[in-house]
Amino acid sequence: MISVIIPVYKAEAYLAYCLESVLGNTYRDLEVICVNDGSPDGSLAILKSFAARDNRVRIISQANAGVATARNTGIDAATGDWLAFIDADDAVHYRYFERLLEAWEQDGYRADAVVCHSLWHEEGELPDFREEWQANNVSFPVPWTRIRTNMLAWAFMCGKIYRREFIGQHRLSPELSFSEDTYFNLAVLSSKEDLRLVAASEARYYYRVNKKSAYFTHSFESKIRAYSKLQADCRAWPSRFGRIVSSELVAKNIYSDINGKHNDREGRASARAVYRRTLYFWASQGFISASNFIHFLKYTLYYFFPCLSRIGLLIHRLRH
Repeated sequence: MISVIIPVYKAEAYLAYCLESVLGNTYRDLEVICVNDGSPDGSLAILKSFAARDNRVRIISQANAGVATARNTGIDAATGDWLAFIDADDAVHYRYFERLLEAWEQDGYRADAVVCHSLWHEEGELPDFREEWQANNVSFPVPWTRIRTNMLAWAFMCGKIYRREFIGQHRLSPELSFSEDTYFNLAVLSSKEDLRLVAASEARYYYRVNKKSAYFTHSFESKIRAYSKLQADCRAWPSRFGRIVSSELVAKNIYSDINGKHNDREGRASARAVYRRTLYFWASQGFISASNFIHFLKYTLYYFFPCLSRIGLLIHRLRH
């Protein structure tokens, strides 16, 4: 069974479509845990209407505590062999769970988690989750060398299923208001040296880009708090590749914030302190190998010569 965890807060405009896509899946052995996080709109009424006609829907109501706590509540309540996380304003293809489990079977039932392609859509209508396509579903392993270059693999909890025993006692950090899912995901993936992550080529997760969401409106202070926690905690994670990738992601993101839109002196000083500690950590982990030397050199130069990072950002924007 797959436990599907959906945190719900001010989602009445999109919630029905999300639930229809989940409950309409070809894979039927689901428990859909909807955590009503003190939503003040009509979301709870929508949840109750779905629960009345489908006994797979479970509603847990709590005082508003944020998405991290809501997801933790869902994890604690889950009883399935697998955990899936879906945002209340997103949707999944009607063969989503079937395709993800197909990839696990094709891999010989060894994977700790299965990831898929997420289709991003600007605010408005999502594609019809009942759409058909003929491509064959193919499973392929995702090693750490590919995880570090694939944002869908390391950054988001959505678009994946995790074995519940693999997640174990890992929980999201409620004190983080930015990148709490990234921190959780990297901590879980780094919890074992012999991680087995596979991808399903034809499972589809429909992600709604909401410019008003916390992801797009976070403060600089919340970002520094998240980067600092990730940088400090990843040192104790079992997987060496996980430690390296996590520290690299801190460096990649922090340098753009040092010289991006956050130009106040105090903020830049905080960011540069995190950045400096990250460079030291890279060196201590033996990250400065022949294949990665250019990355280390680039970020070291960015730290000592901030003007170079501005040039790097400009080149990146021109190229994309």
